Amino acid sequence: MFDSSTTVEAFIRELGETNLYAITNSLTHAQVLAKNPKAEISVLPGTLHKEQLFLYGSETVQKIADYQADYAILGVFAISSGGLFIHTEEEGFVKRQMANHAKTVIALADHTKIGTSGFFKVCDLEEIDYLVTDRELSEEFCEVLRERNVQWIIAMK
Repeated sequence: MFDSSTTVEAFIRELGETNLYAITNSLTHAQVLAKNPKAEISVLPGTLHKEQLFLYGSETVQKIADYQADYAILGVFAISSGGLFIHTEEEGFVKRQMANHAKTVIALADHTKIGTSGFFKVCDLEEIDYLVTDRELSEEFCEVLRERNVQWIIAMK
């Protein structure tokens, strides 16, 4: 499952022609995924956010419950010892449900989002398996991640 963030879009672009079954609430991500001839794509139903072209709402959240995905790839607005945060409830409920219905949860956050907070809590740190970011983390935050059994990956281009 791929949520609707721009960070997740960048991740999708790096997948190339990977064989996968993708579930997303983003029309933009569906278009990018459609360029992969080996991808099957399901777009979740819901109410369309007209500017950012993602789907949200009770219909979206309810449909996610029908799946048990191998991975949920989540872009985050903020991440700290308090958990993962986003700036709107609409996106937050969708991300939370994706995390609840995946075997492995991968959070993507650039360094500017580490140690910050946001309006709506998506989940606790314990609920994610991996944090992928673009710079080394402080030793203090590394210890927080260790305590919560979260592995981290520094991905640099």
